[in-house]
Amino acid sequence: MSHEVMERIFDPFFSTKPVNEGTGLGLAVVHGIVTDHGGTIQVESEPGKGTVFRILLPAAASSTASSASHHALPLRGSERVLLVDDEELVLGALSQGLERLGYTVTVESSSLAALDRFKKAPGAFDLVITDQTMPQMPGLELSKAIHAVRPAIPIIIITGFSPQLNGKSAQSLGVAGILGKPIDFGELSTLMRTELNFTPGDTG
Repeated sequence: MSHEVMERIFDPFFSTKPVNEGTGLGLAVVHGIVTDHGGTIQVESEPGKGTVFRILLPAAASSTASSASHHALPLRGSERVLLVDDEELVLGALSQGLERLGYTVTVESSSLAALDRFKKAPGAFDLVITDQTMPQMPGLELSKAIHAVRPAIPIIIITGFSPQLNGKSAQSLGVAGILGKPIDFGELSTLMRTELNFTPGDTG
């Protein structure tokens, strides 16, 4: 890619794809997750030859880390999560991050496939995380369909910009939380623990 493109690849909503063929949020989300873990991303690219991404993460939390950043460290868990996002890059980064925290993650890149999987085994999951902007069925509609099957399961919607969600509270939409992109992984894990710790243990 060109130098001009390289300078903007981590900008939210920047995309070289045609309109309606990409949100421009994939690399922005990955960048947010990596930096939340104290890491950096190095990029080398040359038109016609290819691109190399190097993700550098600290081996362990620094003993000199400030108390202000300590409280935002991701929280561990062991529950079962259904993760839905049509962008493979985001899906891979989020699932790996959650698995490192101890969660069992089932991924679906299609909202319709995710709903079908949930209907077949509604008791197989403890929490659902879904992107809002997806073809066929957006995250909010998926949430309503899942709650029609199992009303008590907590659902977190992740979104860049959506007129359906803009200015509205999670409570008014009937979901556990709404998180913006780029994703703050510490905020996500904290919200997950809050919901999982206080959700009744129903099985659908």
